[in-house]
Amino acid sequence: MRETAVDSIRKKNIERIAERLGSKKAAAEALSGEHGYIAPSIISNIISGRRGLGERMARKMEKNMGLPAGSLDQEEFAANIPEMKKTDPKRQALHGIIDILPESAIEWVTFQAKIALTSPAFKASGRSKKQF
Repeated sequence: MRETAVDSIRKKNIERIAERLGSKKAAAEALSGEHGYIAPSIISNIISGRRGLGERMARKMEKNMGLPAGSLDQEEFAANIPEMKKTDPKRQALHGIIDILPESAIEWVTFQAKIALTSPAFKASGRSKKQF
């Protein structure tokens, strides 16, 4: 398979996403979403050149990340990749749970958290709200 200019740009952009997030696995998680799962081996194969990043897969990744179609095809994208944060697996799991809870349950949990964070026991612990 002969690499085209667009293939090269897409590969570079995937490499930069993996660098920004710290690993190929983290990149795969960021590029996965409701439009499809992206396995870490796919990211590894794209970066190593064993696999190209085709049109359909590129568009799927962009949709999963909430990017405009064609973003991964742009050279400028690699230089201006949006700030991405590594997601703590516990925090990611919590977000997954919150996504499926009914609104009333979220309101109840929020209320309970406010009570806990203003309790004398919490204040005496010396911990800050930012740690949560």
